Amino acid sequence: MILFNVAYGRAGGGLRAMAEAYESILSNSSTTVYGFRVGSKRPTKQSGLRFIPSSGHFNPVGCLLALFYLFQLRPDVVICHCTRSLSLFFLPCRLLGIPTVGVTHNDKLQRFTKADYMIAFSSVLESKLLDLGFARERIRILPNPVSSSIGDVSKKRFSDRSDVTSLRLGFLARLEARKGAHLAIETLSCLEGRSIDSHLLLGGEGEEKVSLLEQVSSLRLEERVDLLGWVNDPDTFFSEIDLFLVPSNYESFGLTIVEAFARRVPVITSRFYCFADNFFTDRVNCVLAADCSAESFAEAVQWCVENPDQVEAITNRAESDFYEHFAADKVAEKLHGFFKEIVETTRQ
Repeated sequence: MILFNVAYGRAGGGLRAMAEAYESILSNSSTTVYGFRVGSKRPTKQSGLRFIPSSGHFNPVGCLLALFYLFQLRPDVVICHCTRSLSLFFLPCRLLGIPTVGVTHNDKLQRFTKADYMIAFSSVLESKLLDLGFARERIRILPNPVSSSIGDVSKKRFSDRSDVTSLRLGFLARLEARKGAHLAIETLSCLEGRSIDSHLLLGGEGEEKVSLLEQVSSLRLEERVDLLGWVNDPDTFFSEIDLFLVPSNYESFGLTIVEAFARRVPVITSRFYCFADNFFTDRVNCVLAADCSAESFAEAVQWCVENPDQVEAITNRAESDFYEHFAADKVAEKLHGFFKEIVETTRQ
């Protein structure tokens, strides 16, 4: 089987990581994956990727170049991680009878309706596709793949933390308003009122950093909040915290939740926009705050402190779910199965 994997060349964050992950996990002895990047500027690091210039969602020269590659390499399926890549390959693929598969990295799905098939990260995104008229049988709900190796770090137990009188909380995300770093900081103040000693390791960079520093100062939490900046070693970060907080208003999937699952760190999360109910379940593999407020997160933290055995059971289930649903080899197996079904259907 031959696959084209196409993404926006200047994409950052999760989209770039997932596009690269697809190229890594899908390549094997029976599958060849050709990576493509599209955009107005060539990516600084090509790493063997092919580049198709495109200044927007329709570019005649880009479409002709896409057609050339389709004729030359004859893929069975073209995977599009952004609507710009789908716009370039849509007409050439239709001309040659090659199916396209869109991958939802956010909830902006209108332009994806041209795809023949879709991969949705959650049931919420599946529902949005159905509302747009997409046929259910052409959608697969599959999570982002996460490297199995991150689960190889030393395991930890919430009940065995070194200082049971103090909690080390963690937050890791881009520092923008919708990610809720300010709520993680405010949670410390709420915990103080509940007589729970806590410390926050806050990782990430972004436009909210200055206002967060001001918030820490105004709440007099300088001794209890460490702003770490960009975290290059997530293994060390997760090994140093007891609970991981996700007080976000929006996530297209929630990749850091899965990374915490793999490292046996209990997760307290909000029911953010696009929350994956089909993968994350309250008091089963995570703890769901009543709402996206500091007081609700403090209440959830207190519940964890008072119920260490239940937290341990939740952590065990989370680790099990990681290997069952999110580990790269499991996701790759399901992706291969989906693409083979598409190829067989196309050839009928």
